[in-house]
Order: sequence, then C-alpha cells, then structure tokens
Amino acid sequence: MPKLYLARHGECDWSGKKVLGDADRPLTDNGIKEAWAVADELRDKLIDKIYSSPLQRALMTARIIAEYHPSLGVIIVREFKERHHGILVQGTPRENIPNYLEIDNSYRLKFPSGESTEEVGARVIPKLREILLKDAGKDVLIVSHSNVMKNMHYYLTNCPIEEMVSLDFKKGGVYEYALK
Repeated sequence: MPKLYLARHGECDWSGKKVLGDADRPLTDNGIKEAWAVADELRDKLIDKIYSSPLQRALMTARIIAEYHPSLGVIIVREFKERHHGILVQGTPRENIPNYLEIDNSYRLKFPSGESTEEVGARVIPKLREILLKDAGKDVLIVSHSNVMKNMHYYLTNCPIEEMVSLDFKKGGVYEYALK
C-alpha cells in the first residue's frame, strides 16, 4: 500500500519564540541535527518523490533527507509554505502580541493582512490532491510546516476542525499515512 510521509522541518533560530510564519529562516545547528534524525528515520523507506516548501528551513531538511535517496531531487511546491502572519513584524516575540495563541490556534481568525488556517487549506489541499493523483501508487514525502501539515492531516483523515487546529506536529517529526 502506498504511503504519504509528512515531515516537519527542524528547528530554526526563531522557532517557538518569535513570529515566524512565512519568514525565510535557516535551520540552527540543532535543526540540522533534527533533519539528520528525520533522514535516518526515512533512510530505508522506498520513497519515490520528495516535495518541499520553498522556505529554507523546510528545503534544508528535505535536501538532508534526499542525501539518503540520491536518485531523487527535491521538488519545490510554493503552496506548501507556512501560513502568512500579515502585518505582524516577523521576529516579534510572541508574548508581545495580544491574543497570539487564540488567533494562531483558530480555524478562521487571522492576523491583519494575514492568512487563516482555513485560507492555508484553500491553497494546500488542492495541491496535495493534485500530487496524490499524479503520484498515485507511489510513496511520497512532503517536508513542510505545522499549519500546512494540519491542513493535510485534516484532508487525509477527515478529522473534526477542532482536532485539526489543536494538532501539534513536532519539529523534526515524521508522520506516516497509508494511501488507498
């Protein structure tokens, strides 16, 4: 049975502390270690395609994973970049933003000029569907971000929205889905 692997990028310098969203930040030394741990976990999997967000932290993770799959290149998918946080100054400490967690963990709420989780899904799910149709019968890896992965999980499992928005995909985590 074909599989879809979702991997979240490793740690970057702003992870968990500052507004990151679609800011293009590289992996830290620890993030590189996390990416190699993901690569080790996927080393013996028969992956047919590797897709990645264009943001550095995901792309670096995908390229490290691809070291164990040298016949595969990394296909960049712009629709898989992280949620846009709008007018929030990227790099702002989270504790300086009123209602940050309430908005960040909501399906429809968004920061001014930003995207909601629902809007992220509107760009992510059609592209995921396209890839799954095009690569039917193949084992596929997608390296991306938390909000993107929440939407993919929602599409793949048909879980309730309340469950989807509360999901926590850990940095450097790998999640496996059996495809029909």
